Amino acid sequence: MTTETANLALPLVQAAQAQKHVTVNEALARLDVLTQTVVVRQDLSAPPSGAADGEAYVVAGGASAGWAGQDGKLALSLNDGWQFVTPKEGFQAWDAQTGVRLVYAGGAWAALSADTDSAGMRRQSLEFDHTLTAGPSNFTAPVLPAQVGLSAVSWRVMTAVTGSGLTGWSLRVAGVPGDLATGLGTGGSDAGRVLLGSRVQVSTATGFELVGEGGQLSAGSLRLRVFWDEVDLPSSV
Repeated sequence: MTTETANLALPLVQAAQAQKHVTVNEALARLDVLTQTVVVRQDLSAPPSGAADGEAYVVAGGASAGWAGQDGKLALSLNDGWQFVTPKEGFQAWDAQTGVRLVYAGGAWAALSADTDSAGMRRQSLEFDHTLTAGPSNFTAPVLPAQVGLSAVSWRVMTAVTGSGLTGWSLRVAGVPGDLATGLGTGGSDAGRVLLGSRVQVSTATGFELVGEGGQLSAGSLRLRVFWDEVDLPSSV
C-alpha cells in the first residue's frame, strides 16, 4: 500500500488509521515548506545550530552529522528534527543567502538567471560547483545547452586544487579544440574571469574540461559561472 505521495513524499492517511490528525499535520507542515520553497543556505554540509521550525536547506556535498548521506537533498527543520526530500529534475527554490533562483538539473543544484532583450537574443548564466577527482583532467556535467554562444566564464577555487607537480590548471569547452584560459590559480582564495573576444559556438549540449598543468589533478573544488547567448527562432504565426 502506498504510504506517501510520489513527488513531495507527503505522508498519506491509511485505512482505519488511529490519530489521523498526526499524519495530516505532518503532511501540511512539509507542504508549507516545499510550496514556494525558500532555502536559508546551500553551502552547509552539517546541520546548523538553532534552525527555526519550517526552515529549509540544500545539503552540501560531504554531508556529516545529522545530515550524513543526504547530499543534495532538501533538509527541512520540522518538529525539532530534520526531514529530507529527494529533489526531482526541475525542482526550484529561492536561495535567501545569495538572492538567486536554484534549479535542480542533471543531479545537482545550480543558480540560474536570465536577462532578455527585445531582439530575441537571451543572455543566460548558470553557476555550479565541481569537485575534482584524481587524473590528468576532469569533465564537468553538461551545463551548456546546444546551439549557444559562450561569451564568458568566471571561476573561484572553493578548496585548494592539489596534485603532484601541479602548477595550475587550464579551462576548455569539452570537445572543442583549444584552451579558454591557462595558468589558472590553485589556492583557496584564487578567482578570476575569462572574457572571450569572440563567442565559442557550442553545437551540442556539453560541459567543460579542467586540465592539470605541470602534473595531474588530485583533489579540490571549484565554483564556475558560465555566460552564454541563445537566439530564439522566428515565431510560427
